Amino acid sequence: MKACIILLASVVGYKVAETSLFTNPMIFQFCEDIQNTFKTTVLDAIELLPCKMIQRKSKNRICNVDTSEFYGRTVTVHRGTEVWTEIQLSDRLLNYPNTMNNVVLHELLHSIGLKHSDQPGIMNYSVLTQRNSILEDRRVLWLSEDDIMGLYYLLHH
Repeated sequence: MKACIILLASVVGYKVAETSLFTNPMIFQFCEDIQNTFKTTVLDAIELLPCKMIQRKSKNRICNVDTSEFYGRTVTVHRGTEVWTEIQLSDRLLNYPNTMNNVVLHELLHSIGLKHSDQPGIMNYSVLTQRNSILEDRRVLWLSEDDIMGLYYLLHH
């Protein structure tokens, strides 16, 4: 119990959405026309998560879209009593593998129920740009302690 108290005392940044859609395992499906590069990146990012995400028929979807309005976003859809998420990834990321990986991981955590954080980590991530062009991230980011604690909270509450 003492270790748990010390661990929880170090958590100061993660935020959980008011209505978390988190289930373990989280079920999702890829849109039919998703680019293979996105699909591979999503499957690799899922391996980093301490919870299970299973690919099979579901309303929770992961798609790529031809847009310059955003790089990645997670949309929560409410229809009657049903609620699901759709992760949308911009095709503009296709030539930037490190940035694509970081956006995918960030959006996966949104779909699970984490919001932006003010602490260092993937939930405090933004795509770097210069003159409306993406600047490739120097490295693939990993889950920070803050990200992990947010996931831990969702897994156990």
